[in-house]
Amino acid sequence: MFTLSCIGMFYHDVAALLKNAKYVAVIHVKINPEFNIYLDKDENVVALECLNADAKDAYGKKSFAGKSLDETLQTVVSIAAEKGYMKEDQTVALTITECTTDLNATELQTKMDSVVTEAAKEQDITVTTAMDMSEEVRMAQKEAGLSCVRWQF
Repeated sequence: MFTLSCIGMFYHDVAALLKNAKYVAVIHVKINPEFNIYLDKDENVVALECLNADAKDAYGKKSFAGKSLDETLQTVVSIAAEKGYMKEDQTVALTITECTTDLNATELQTKMDSVVTEAAKEQDITVTTAMDMSEEVRMAQKEAGLSCVRWQF
């Protein structure tokens, strides 16, 4: 298993580090901590890449490799609330920037929406999720015959 915790903006060549990682999807998450979650075909985390100082502060010492997407999102929300990054009526943006046809991107969006919303409720916080996927993902999913719906906000 590929073991990474949070690789961050301080690592100069993230692409080289992830080159040998077996991932099929990348989810860009923006709360204020901003990071990418790399998933394998079983929706387990390969890596969590911190993209700003707040992400490094919140998640830099946690290991997410091998954890399920659900568990990772629950932990991310819990830590964000604990550290004051997630507040009432906040929008959490989740964008699928890469996704092979090993996963259904629309089903992944539905799952992420549910997990983030419920995890925030457990912290007594109401959030809105803004779900999206890149045009490349949308087209590849459509060509593979996978349901691909554009979310309405």
